[in-house]
Amino acid sequence: MKKRFLSLLLTGVMVLSMGAIAFADTAPTDGMDREHEINAWIQNLKDVSSKDWFYPILPGVYGIMTGVSDTEFAPNQSMTRAMFATILYRLDGGNGKGTADAFTDVPAGQWYTDAVNWAAENKIVNGVGEKKFAPNSYVTREQMAVMLKKFSEYKKDELRVREKTPTYSSFPDVATVSSWARESMKWSVEKGLMKGTTVGLEPQATATRAQVAQLMYNYIISR
Repeated sequence: MKKRFLSLLLTGVMVLSMGAIAFADTAPTDGMDREHEINAWIQNLKDVSSKDWFYPILPGVYGIMTGVSDTEFAPNQSMTRAMFATILYRLDGGNGKGTADAFTDVPAGQWYTDAVNWAAENKIVNGVGEKKFAPNSYVTREQMAVMLKKFSEYKKDELRVREKTPTYSSFPDVATVSSWARESMKWSVEKGLMKGTTVGLEPQATATRAQVAQLMYNYIISR
């Protein structure tokens, strides 16, 4: 009886061990598949080089920034308002559709329609007045700060400051920040999301897609 019990116990241990081995073999597959997917995407981009300053952050923004085509990331292209709304939409999962008639210049069936309507419904974007969103206009740095802060509030994210950041008042051009954007710009600086340029904060300047990738990467790793 004792031998039989030990035999059954040993069998059970072997089964559990085999299960653990099988789990160990299969569990990382999704992660490895995603890693291969990301690497394949980056290698397929013809306008990106491993020497580019933004190259190391590309894996971190994969999925929310997928390029302007299968082979182009367009790092030096300015970011449009529709593009930035879409990035936030994807970061949220990209499921909602929002109010269909949020803006008169956002027609149905466009690649950005659901994203902009979702952002409007969740009070992440307010438009530029007269019920217009101006989807193809370039987004300014202060507009991005406002939209990102509202997104953070919508998600109830509590960001961790990962490194010492400059004080908001230390930038030479803080006086040029629009009154409606001051709180958001201050927040983006103090949270270490927006680092400024060699000139300063440049609140009314547009941002390249590479610069936006850095902004979103900073946000993602701070969540």
